Amino acid sequence: MGGSCSVQKILPLKHSSVPLGERVKYFQHTPFFLMMSDTKLNELASCFPRALKVGPDQPVEVGNDDIFVIATGELKLSTSIPNECTKLESSGYLCRKRPGDIVTKMSTQNDVKRKSSLGTSQKLQAMMAEELTIVACSPTILLGVNQEKLQAFLQRNPLLSSPIKAITDTMIFDNLSKIPFLRDVKESQMSVLAAMCRYEAIDGDMTVFEEGTFGSKLYIILVGEVSVHAGSDPSTPTGKSRKARALRRSLELQSDPHDENNEATCVAKLGRGDYFGETSLLVNIPRTMTAKTKQRSLFLTVDKVDFENFLKVCSVKETVDRMMKNRMIQMLSSLGIPFFVGLPTEKLSSISNSVEIHEVDKGSVIFREGDVGDCFYIIFYGEVSIETTNLIHDNARSQRGDITDGVINDTAEEITACGPSVIDLGHYGPGKYFGEMALISESPRSATVIAREKTVLLSIEKQSFRDLFFSDESVLAEFLLRLLQERAELKHLLAHSKGAAVFRGYLKETLADENLEFWEKCNWFRDSKFESVQELREAAMKVFQVYCDEKAEKQVNISHDLRVSLKDRLDNTNLSLDMFVEAQLEIYKVMERDNYARFKGSPAFKSFFEQLGIVIR
Repeated sequence: MGGSCSVQKILPLKHSSVPLGERVKYFQHTPFFLMMSDTKLNELASCFPRALKVGPDQPVEVGNDDIFVIATGELKLSTSIPNECTKLESSGYLCRKRPGDIVTKMSTQNDVKRKSSLGTSQKLQAMMAEELTIVACSPTILLGVNQEKLQAFLQRNPLLSSPIKAITDTMIFDNLSKIPFLRDVKESQMSVLAAMCRYEAIDGDMTVFEEGTFGSKLYIILVGEVSVHAGSDPSTPTGKSRKARALRRSLELQSDPHDENNEATCVAKLGRGDYFGETSLLVNIPRTMTAKTKQRSLFLTVDKVDFENFLKVCSVKETVDRMMKNRMIQMLSSLGIPFFVGLPTEKLSSISNSVEIHEVDKGSVIFREGDVGDCFYIIFYGEVSIETTNLIHDNARSQRGDITDGVINDTAEEITACGPSVIDLGHYGPGKYFGEMALISESPRSATVIAREKTVLLSIEKQSFRDLFFSDESVLAEFLLRLLQERAELKHLLAHSKGAAVFRGYLKETLADENLEFWEKCNWFRDSKFESVQELREAAMKVFQVYCDEKAEKQVNISHDLRVSLKDRLDNTNLSLDMFVEAQLEIYKVMERDNYARFKGSPAFKSFFEQLGIVIR
């Protein structure tokens, strides 16, 4: 089972026969074993009469119609990695095939013709890098198929045709291409990954993996049915929110089909073509659910170590990471996490290209109180504690912990050992976020955050955030309102059209709308393009007479000195577009201190955030 195989000079292979009884024993280590009765397994074994004995380091050529079962020994799959400077090739190790594994040729003649039609030297080099070589690691025996006997067997046993074809036909590529984080991988590179896959058969009513155990495989169902259960691990925290549970499940499933009240219930039933457990290939965290077979099932599996080799050899880690981030962002958005809700699709896509994934070990310090903030974090898996202290940090304690290879290092003991005055501000779990003030202010971190367990975080840096949002004031305003909620400042509300309208309505009800009117009129005046000095003076005089004059109809509460200064500028025709800026700032501070403070305690404030999908308690 592999991509197109690089053919070195093939030494003569020793052909011999293996007694049927021994062949049956070998077949008991293959996925065929759980697909059929002992009688049928004997019949299938008789379809593989050829035995090829391969010596150590001897290459194996796999033809289009060949199907081999490894009886004994091991085969090593490698790929050529050209060096553009020296035009030399080195071997890139992919994986090993062991007894019970099935080996076929994945590429059809059409694939070969298509590749051979590539014209440029660069493309030919890329093609060479994706060619596979199969070599025996030790004395190996391969059982080869007789196609006529196999076809006759399938005609006699049509119900076995589907599972056998799933094992022997070139269907692996199609199954892999359905996985979202592999969709952008080139077809030729996918062929390399297909060659690294293994078949696994598991009997009915058996556990594929347990919640709480560390995973190492992706599973694709070729035949059979699997039920997925949540909450079976006694160590799993209870009482988590629906969002937290859904995020945990999304680490094993491509969707969240159910959300039952009973935590131990089945949350999904998966069948042919479905896949699960793929996150174990990318992050090192325990399984978040338990998977069990409902009937005899056949799986295509990808091992974590093999997948890591694939990423190194085929240089697709960036593509896979981007798809994984996008999936996590989409999941957070669909669950109503305020950071993402309401953002346009193009913004979500841009965010997925800007965030980083961090795996944080239990006890690691994510950041310390007093640090300069440069990142905002969202919890996708795990839990953190928020702590503060009244101690004054010396220079050594205020140094930041290192972040190496995406993993944040520094232990909690390094902090707690320095002093006892620690105040626990609470715990945050999946879907919660922290460090958001770093995006919009230069103030130092106000608390220390420590991982309470193995935790997966998404982070976005301040500069990336500004590049994404500062070019669109309306999108930025809604984002900040959702992010800060009751901590949002007046300027964030006024930059949001609906927020400003709600605030205006509240001010009218409380007979205090002249402040906002003046503030908006100042914006209008500053941004206007007047055709003459006379037109400028008339507009300035009208603003002054309506809002600033001692006898003004809607007088605002600016200082006496500022009122006199504005009157003098009008009398002496000392005019400019920014002449009301100081007065506008004074009134903004009045609104922020008085009007906005009262507005935050009103039903109108809560109602506005409810329209954004956020409940203010």
